[in-house]
Amino acid sequence: VPALVVPLDGPLPLTPNGKLDHKALPAPDWSGMTGDARPADATETRLARLFGEILRLDEVGVHDDFFALGGHSMASMRLLGLIRAEFGVELSIRDVFDALTVSGIAERLAGARAARPALRAGAGAGARELPAAPVQGAQWRAYGPRPAFDSALALRSPGGLDARALADALADVVDRHAPLRTSFGEEAGELRLRPAVEPPVLAVEECADLESRLAELAGETADLTSRAPLRVRLLTAPDGAQALLLASHHLAVDEWSVVPLFRDLTTAYAARVRGVAPDWEPLPVSYADYALWAREALGDLDDPDSAGGRQLAYWRRTLREAPSALALPTDRPRPADAGRAGYTAGQVPFVLDEGLHARVDALARESGTSMFMVLHAALSALLTAHGAGTDLPIATMVAGRSDERLAPLVGCFLNTVVLRTDTGGDPTFLELLSRVRETTLSALDHQEVPFDAVLRASGLPARGPQVTVVHHEQADLDELEGGMGTFQAVPVGRTTGELTVGFHEPRGEGPVYGELIHAVELLGPAKARRLAEELHVLIGHVADDPRQPLSELFAVMSTRSGNA
Repeated sequence: VPALVVPLDGPLPLTPNGKLDHKALPAPDWSGMTGDARPADATETRLARLFGEILRLDEVGVHDDFFALGGHSMASMRLLGLIRAEFGVELSIRDVFDALTVSGIAERLAGARAARPALRAGAGAGARELPAAPVQGAQWRAYGPRPAFDSALALRSPGGLDARALADALADVVDRHAPLRTSFGEEAGELRLRPAVEPPVLAVEECADLESRLAELAGETADLTSRAPLRVRLLTAPDGAQALLLASHHLAVDEWSVVPLFRDLTTAYAARVRGVAPDWEPLPVSYADYALWAREALGDLDDPDSAGGRQLAYWRRTLREAPSALALPTDRPRPADAGRAGYTAGQVPFVLDEGLHARVDALARESGTSMFMVLHAALSALLTAHGAGTDLPIATMVAGRSDERLAPLVGCFLNTVVLRTDTGGDPTFLELLSRVRETTLSALDHQEVPFDAVLRASGLPARGPQVTVVHHEQADLDELEGGMGTFQAVPVGRTTGELTVGFHEPRGEGPVYGELIHAVELLGPAKARRLAEELHVLIGHVADDPRQPLSELFAVMSTRSGNA
């Protein structure tokens, strides 16, 4: 059932590409859904404004549940950044999940500790060479044995893109975002950021087969020691169809950089087509500012009293004697050098329809968790059912943009944390969810330590956990496409993990699109499809009846999956 219905006076507005023009739709009036209590003082007024900024609401009542209004784990991290900037104090993500409301969080401000050192604009100005940000170390070590691009994204157009305007727009964006013109190298064992020999420029080519050429370019080798970490090509097929391909590495363009990158590129292109330079607001801080600040805030990892030292001690305790390998369901034996240079990636898509999405959301609200936690718990239960054991180290990515001023930047901010999940003792799914909640919130409160440092300190293999679960925040396609074409991810053909489950959480209602990415050398397509089907069945069952023990869920899951 829709939460709100907004009537239109005429037909649905469409973009030039024939898609729904979300920006032309009338803004929904949520005043009837919120505002159950007005702010009692200036603190609550300021907090309500921050809630509204994150949730895109004009009004928020002081007793309104952050997650019931559309918040999720990533949004709560952004809220913490705004609270830090507004009030000068540090709260934890646990505070948001426990307090939930403006009123509840206001009560926690009084006893909060002082905020970490502030991110200073201009701190990295003028430096030609800088030490890398702490989180870039793990990406650099992953790049070594597998010098390939991590991501390839395309804008598909029926034709008519202006190559000269595109070249100028690309130059505008590269000038705006320094990571796009950066190369990397080590000096005395320390990763350094240096200007690339040449900044990325637009390459234009005609090709006989657009699809095969896109796949070929997406799988190219990346030389990040001298060349820029971004390659851009405009391809034109014999029938005039075009594709603008951007291949990049996470050292410079992480997942959460895609939106500002494409937004700035389409904005600059629209301006250059008109013969003018883009008129955009200057970035509030630079990536160099961030890299210096992140090192300062983390401190010396060898110092037990530093922020980084305290977090690293947490990871040593948490991951002590964690299993180094799980018995995952595979078709083929694992080679001795498994995963060093990555695997061939297979992909199985799946969809949680709107109804199942609503039921998962209801379970998350009932249990004080989130969609991510529900799906993570379901994946953990599925792995245990297939003999992986009850002690499951599972990786997940975090955005790392703890200051809201980092949101419009292109760069590497992401980090990886390990969620050590305990499925032992035949718990009910609700009990497992409670464990997952505790594990996740604790991990997110210690997320700044670089992943490679955590692996070294804990004794886990350098490749990291075999299994990853990833929460993608579904982007506004109109913002990415900018009227230039249709946005599309181009598979790069490789994966570093053995099994990855990702899902794209929409803003509001609608289906949840997911994918199960598997290492083809270990797990064939048929078994991968069966796993995806079983995961879908399990999610549906626990959304309906989360109070059954896992043993009963496994029996039902097997029966329903066999019928499917």
